[in-house]
Amino acid sequence: MSLNLFSKKTADTSIGGKEEVFGYKNDQGKVVIEPKYDNATEFYDGFALVNFNGNIYLLNEKGIEKHIISIYSYGGLKPFYYGFGLIQGGQYQSYKWAIVDKNGNKVTDFLFQYSSDAKISNLQTLIKFVERDGASTLVWADPELLVYSDIVVMLKLALKNHLKNKANEYISNKKTKEEFKAFVLDEYETFESICQKKKSLVVKENISKGQLYNIVDEIVK
Repeated sequence: MSLNLFSKKTADTSIGGKEEVFGYKNDQGKVVIEPKYDNATEFYDGFALVNFNGNIYLLNEKGIEKHIISIYSYGGLKPFYYGFGLIQGGQYQSYKWAIVDKNGNKVTDFLFQYSSDAKISNLQTLIKFVERDGASTLVWADPELLVYSDIVVMLKLALKNHLKNKANEYISNKKTKEEFKAFVLDEYETFESICQKKKSLVVKENISKGQLYNIVDEIVK
């Protein structure tokens, strides 16, 4: 089931009243989550971010809310993208952005003046999420981290641990070894591609197909 954001005009003309609220409909146009939110994002990967009466929540497709933080005012929201979303908060006229994960936990404090500046600079945090979600997490990496070859090695090790976990999934879902090889190749290519796009580090030692198959054999044996 996919849910689509929609807005509804209100008749609240009181001072500070809400002129517009947001909710969600399914593909058939049926209202699944009633419109009440002051601000809301589209769903991505099963989750959305919403603001209700100065409180920011993580919202799942069943309409269950998990409180993230109270900001007591309007706060900007950005939808989830490769495992993370953005929320805006802070002192009046100095609102900044913070990164949150799909568990509703803040990954950073409110550090970023612009949402486009948001990045994960803590190496242990980045390693944890690469192990959980794979190479695409590096989209959020602080480019300064990728300057250091030893850090790249640690992140590759985290990716390898991610692939070990995925190997068990592939086995339980009766996927073939060839399918898993294709998945592993895609993950490593994504890793290198993101590093290049960050314009901070080009991974010089590309993994040959022979090396790749050795990695797969080691993971699945």
